[in-house]
Amino acid sequence: MGYLDEYRAQGFTVVRGVFGAGEVAELAAAFDAVRADALSHPKSWRHKNLLYRTWRDAKLGRIVRLVQWPSYAHEVFQRVRTDARVGDILAPLVGRDVKQIINQLHWKPRGAAMAEFGYHQDIRFRRPRSAYREPEANYVQTGIAIDAHTAATGAMTVLPGSHRLGELDMEMNASVADTALA
Repeated sequence: MGYLDEYRAQGFTVVRGVFGAGEVAELAAAFDAVRADALSHPKSWRHKNLLYRTWRDAKLGRIVRLVQWPSYAHEVFQRVRTDARVGDILAPLVGRDVKQIINQLHWKPRGAAMAEFGYHQDIRFRRPRSAYREPEANYVQTGIAIDAHTAATGAMTVLPGSHRLGELDMEMNASVADTALA
């Protein structure tokens, strides 16, 4: 089964080998630079859409949880987010006239008390909601694993077939970033 068939059947797919080892090493170094930038601020920090979200962990001290729109300040991420190879993978699903609505980096430090993000559907964050019609046909989320992506390292969990359930009322008492997996 090809990646398109797998995506349509499961709601996700893994396409390996898009970036070479040297490119992944460059991304890893850029992650380290962004992490250093984030920690140079005394607390979470925002400038326009660029957001560094940090967290105080009881065991590890201050950690970086996520950065939104690192491509605004770091050329490596700007180049990767517009890479033609990614566009070629997405084109059969959503065409070539694509608008990226979010660009993020995530860290899940080993041993952190709160490194996960609660189960959620990203459509809950899209505003105005009327601008996101037929998300199942018009929206694709991509991710690039820089480090080993296993259960032991806090890999992203996707529930096969859940894309057929539509929007779910996934009640949370706090933000996704402040909610443990359940």
